[in-house]
Amino acid sequence: MGPRRFNQVLDGYGRFTSVNFKDGKATMNSKLINSPFYKKSKSEGTITPNFIFTETTPPRKRSNIPGTNLYGSMKHGDNNWVDMELMPDKKTFMVLTDSPNALEMDINTLESPGRVKWEDDLSPISGISHPHTLDDGTMVSICSVLNKDRKPEYLLWKLTPEKPFFRQEIAHIALNTNGYQHSFAYTQDYAIIFESPYYLDMKPKNLILNTPINELFKFKANETTLIHVIKISDGTVTTLDAGKWVVCLHYGNAF
Repeated sequence: MGPRRFNQVLDGYGRFTSVNFKDGKATMNSKLINSPFYKKSKSEGTITPNFIFTETTPPRKRSNIPGTNLYGSMKHGDNNWVDMELMPDKKTFMVLTDSPNALEMDINTLESPGRVKWEDDLSPISGISHPHTLDDGTMVSICSVLNKDRKPEYLLWKLTPEKPFFRQEIAHIALNTNGYQHSFAYTQDYAIIFESPYYLDMKPKNLILNTPINELFKFKANETTLIHVIKISDGTVTTLDAGKWVVCLHYGNAF
């Protein structure tokens, strides 16, 4: 963007492409996502303040001003939207990252009218890119929140066809650290969340000093991964110790 370029594939501005088949012909449409971060950068002709994995080349001068990337992240959000999901109302599409935000998306124009407007009062500090949609249309996902003591927890929640914009809480799981999550496993009756000692060090000092995301990732090599098994029907949590250090980002079959 302008005189600067990204140095990490996960920092690039997001794009969606659609292919429509009709009368034996295929028509393709491809657009950069018109997220607040992209629109702000385009209006200024450069990569504007925001948290990214690796600083740009040449570096953004405003990254030397404490708090600028934190402010940009809170105001404009991410742009690397990686997954599109149909919400339980069967008409609204949203696109997701591991940030706490979600964008609505018009699949015909590939334009976003803005962020998803939730009807609950949850304030997640992070989310995941890959929720699960059940046969009845219910969507189940997880996020990280802070409890009343300002300690991190995983929250397992669901959206239903009756309340497609209200995240109903299923279970809270207390954490040692806010282990990084990208997805989770799901069976007919259980959700399975791996809590790895691999996390983002979100100390206020790191955020204020505009530390790149790659430098915020930490791991505790002397700790083991915990496996949280949540019964969907009543939110009961059973925790198992894997006995070793392991990171899981994507899941295949779970049964």
